[in-house]
Amino acid sequence: MAEEWLEKLARQIKDKERKGAEESAKSKRRIQVVRRKGPAYWKSFSEALRKDVDDLKELLDGDVTLAEGPLTFAMDSSSLQITLAKTAFPSVQFTATPQFEKERGEISYQAATSRPDPGSPTSMSCKFEIRNDDRISIELDGKSFANSQEAALFVMEKLFRLPTSKKAYSQDSHLGRVGSE
Repeated sequence: MAEEWLEKLARQIKDKERKGAEESAKSKRRIQVVRRKGPAYWKSFSEALRKDVDDLKELLDGDVTLAEGPLTFAMDSSSLQITLAKTAFPSVQFTATPQFEKERGEISYQAATSRPDPGSPTSMSCKFEIRNDDRISIELDGKSFANSQEAALFVMEKLFRLPTSKKAYSQDSHLGRVGSE
């Protein structure tokens, strides 16, 4: 039988260190799930982005905006880095690299601009989440996406949302303010 002081020590360890050990075990488990299931989700996300880019190219086919500002998409098979760019009209840049062991991705982008040199990129937060049923989802800029196609749509809308022009208003003495179309 263990000596009394060893039993007391074991109780103290269990009482004081359990919470930290449980958190460590949960973190290791999350990383294992992300390493195992994350690449499939990321590839699905990449394919959804590729499809959106291909559809946009088709819709712009023959238009001067595509001829003067080509639209490209690539995914590196070893690093799984996604690169999407439109060189001009509008100029757009997007790079995303998963870091499964850190449960996140590194994303930088430059949203639509009419300038050929868009300036410095902005970062987008990207975290992998594990749902209760061990399914993977992704959080982009604080919005959670279980469906990779919805995540791709979010990215495309963020990249290609063109600034809206403000309506010009004129003051007519007998009509009040009138917006021009």
